[in-house]
Amino acid sequence: MMYSTILCEGTADQILISYYLQKNLGYKHIHNKEYKKLPLVNVKNSKSEWYKDLGDNKLLILDVSGNDFSQGLYSLFKYNKSVEQTEMFRRICVITDNDDPSAAKRIEQLENQLNAITEKVFPLEQASWNNIEIKSGFGEIVTISLLFLLQPVDEYGNIETFILNMQAAKDSNDKLVIDKAKTYIKKVKEVCNKKYLKSRGETNKGELSAFFAAVSPQRIFSPINELLRDIDWENYTEYNSQYKLLNDINKDITMNNC
Repeated sequence: MMYSTILCEGTADQILISYYLQKNLGYKHIHNKEYKKLPLVNVKNSKSEWYKDLGDNKLLILDVSGNDFSQGLYSLFKYNKSVEQTEMFRRICVITDNDDPSAAKRIEQLENQLNAITEKVFPLEQASWNNIEIKSGFGEIVTISLLFLLQPVDEYGNIETFILNMQAAKDSNDKLVIDKAKTYIKKVKEVCNKKYLKSRGETNKGELSAFFAAVSPQRIFSPINELLRDIDWENYTEYNSQYKLLNDINKDITMNNC
């Protein structure tokens, strides 16, 4: 049995990741009443959800409510340094939106933080499992594997971008509507002189809302988790091959090719 964790930016990302892992790796959600038996990682303003696979490997998905993962990583490594090897989080993954030019620099921030925590220099490679060594609470030298993923990988965007791309690739009529929705939102921004939809993230949400308002008006007020669960996630890796790396989240460190 092994503990792993995935840090993400928000609730929608948490739902996306959990659905992918449930569909592809057989993970099941752990009921809240079982949480007291699991490692406690305290991170301010975060939301925790626990899952387990068929081999009883445990996975914590930690929504840190933003793109600052520093407190989450600090808490995880602090915990790891206080327990024995069998209780440590052996695989740690950070998934962040590729929503602005600074997103790619977050891996540098993670490197700097890891260097400060471990007092060693660990250059991290994006979209690859990176092995580092730390001491457990009992003085054991233990290998921890870290993964840093940007989504989507080939363009600036976020989970709304992903949903639109999925729908456009699946249905040619949807693609026409999506193109019109993007044009409409662009004109709204121009006419209103940036009074509305000021950030890239707000623009992407506006495009998604405009699309659903046209093709399925009754769903425009549906919670994001309902929209996510209704999409054909089984084809996700065709559009973002990075997610295939999550298939190693429950594997022993010696089984990857770092």
